[in-house]
Amino acid sequence: MITTYEAQYCQLISDIITRGVVKETRNGPTFSLFGTTLTLDSLEWGMFPLLHGRKMFYEGVLGEFAAFIRGPKHINDFKSQGCNYWDAWADSEGKINVDYGNSWIDYNGVNQIAETIKSLQDTPESRRHVISGWRPDKLQSLSLPCCHMLYQWYHNPTTNTLDMIFYMRSVDVMVGLPSDVILAAIWNILMAREVHMNPGKLILMLGDTHIYDNHHDATMEYLGVCKELANDSTDPKTPYKIRNFDTIYNFKAEDFELKYYQPRSPIKFELNV
Repeated sequence: MITTYEAQYCQLISDIITRGVVKETRNGPTFSLFGTTLTLDSLEWGMFPLLHGRKMFYEGVLGEFAAFIRGPKHINDFKSQGCNYWDAWADSEGKINVDYGNSWIDYNGVNQIAETIKSLQDTPESRRHVISGWRPDKLQSLSLPCCHMLYQWYHNPTTNTLDMIFYMRSVDVMVGLPSDVILAAIWNILMAREVHMNPGKLILMLGDTHIYDNHHDATMEYLGVCKELANDSTDPKTPYKIRNFDTIYNFKAEDFELKYYQPRSPIKFELNV
């Protein structure tokens, strides 16, 4: 059995392979489509969105979010939260200059997380529940400009659910996208907890959606596994719970508990820096 999320993901991969434009980019040739979407409803059913056709090391992504929410300045800010893949963007002293997280909690003195939580509490039907991570004035000084950069929340008063749009300008489909789904999911879960709502849909709006040429063989291997999953009778449930929640700012990866995740083996994809 294959989840709706993974079926959409596999279809996106197939679309890029069959219809993608070949582009020579800063860090290697890609097959690319522009303006794609994924819509995930698993959180509404109490399930966490993870791929089953390849093992996802979700704990590191949860640690990445925990680092973001604290405003990371150094590689140790990530490693202390259990996230060990930011070394490539640190300087010789371990310093990292990113808008991820930092612009969320301090955009020219504005804590956008706090303001969005307050607006969801005070005026839940407002259309202004928006956080921006894009800082044109800082692009040249950043270790890595934000790939995901705009976030909006929507309250459904009928179901008291909190939906989230997660916009990405640049999408590494095989490495970045599955991890960013995890990040979007935990962010929406925690925002919903803050405002006493239920986590709802995740809508990922994707700009330059690409597969690197050097990912081709591993991508085809993954698609082959997904064909096997479609004929597998195993129910891919991934129920979760958050332990010891008091505030989004104190979240740690160990606060997250996942059950029944039984993926296939990992598939290695090279990180194109």
